[in-house]
Amino acid sequence: MTKTKISLGVIAVTVLTVATLFLLPLPQKITVRTERATRGSLMDTLLLEGVMGYGEERPFVSLQNGIIRRVYVHKGDKVKKGQLLFLMDMEAEEAAMAMVTAEINRLDGMEDALGGLLASRRMELKAQQETLKASIGAKQIRAEKDGVMSLVCCREGDMITQGTVLGSMHGEEAGISAYITMELAARLDAGTPAFVLDENGKRLGVARLEHVKAPKQEESTGVIVHQLWFSTEAKCVPGKRLTLEVIRSLWEDEVLVPLEAVSKKNEVWLVEEGKARPVKVSLERQSEGYVAVPAQLEGKPVILRPDESKLTPGGAVEVEMP
Repeated sequence: MTKTKISLGVIAVTVLTVATLFLLPLPQKITVRTERATRGSLMDTLLLEGVMGYGEERPFVSLQNGIIRRVYVHKGDKVKKGQLLFLMDMEAEEAAMAMVTAEINRLDGMEDALGGLLASRRMELKAQQETLKASIGAKQIRAEKDGVMSLVCCREGDMITQGTVLGSMHGEEAGISAYITMELAARLDAGTPAFVLDENGKRLGVARLEHVKAPKQEESTGVIVHQLWFSTEAKCVPGKRLTLEVIRSLWEDEVLVPLEAVSKKNEVWLVEEGKARPVKVSLERQSEGYVAVPAQLEGKPVILRPDESKLTPGGAVEVEMP
């Protein structure tokens, strides 16, 4: 009799438990939006403002006072290294040189009867000769390397003073110059590629960093900056302002998810068999709204804006249909 009562009690408890489970409301499913992790490439880019121009601009400056006797070039002329561009009047130096040379030749033809006195005079004349040669050389302004004349600002017969700019030349190849802070310049190497963009963001071509010039201080801000020089085949008018999209890093064939799929705890949430599961990720490689994630996540659906969904590990979720 006692056993029967116990059995009936167990059955009653079991029935009550089952009934309670049936009567309790089912766990609420959280509706989420997802996007599948897919393979692609990431670029870490830096935007710089640049100006189209020519490299290695070199001014020609008079080293002495005098008169311009001949101008051998015009703006736009191509010139070769060593080519004579401007000639200043050298009549006084040439006359003095002729006298000194004649005196040296006269002494060379004499017997050394005066010994050291004659030798001292010869040394004095030789020093004068070298000084005159240097003066004559300074009045012949030549191209230091091949290039194109960008400016000619003197005429034959002009009286000029020491330090007057006579003209300038630039390299034959066009390029883009841009300025950048020392910190950012340290992260760029020669050969770094960049896209050349117009004012509307349209790509005009590709440029490559040729060299980084020595730092200088900007007068307006006092900031120390470097000048970058990019070679490019993009066809633009010299002086035109452009944007350079510099590619600092490139990661190819990576598994990517949108940044909006990453929570504040640097996790992405997967949907597996109707349940949510978080996976820790790194934000080290990200660009243009995407971040690289572990390869094992390829093809898996990740939940967008997980922080807004109040997810719990293992919690039931329902994917919203598009």
